[in-house]
Amino acid sequence: MSKLSGYQKPKKIADSLKLDSNENFVIGKQFQLGLINAAKRRCDIREYPLGGTEKLVAKLSEYLKVPSNMVGVGNGS
Repeated sequence: MSKLSGYQKPKKIADSLKLDSNENFVIGKQFQLGLINAAKRRCDIREYPLGGTEKLVAKLSEYLKVPSNMVGVGNGS
């Protein structure tokens, strides 16, 4: 283990969109702050949201034009 070097953050590549590390700089900072503030007003961040999965799957299924049993939802763990 002592021979392994620490994690080195990759350099940014111009005109690219990284999809592997949950970073998205395409969304403008002000728009992002608006979304966060709207979400804070609608929910209690101390509680795990329940009951929204079915609605999310239905909307994604409709948007993607695929059967709902082809849509998987997870929380990143």
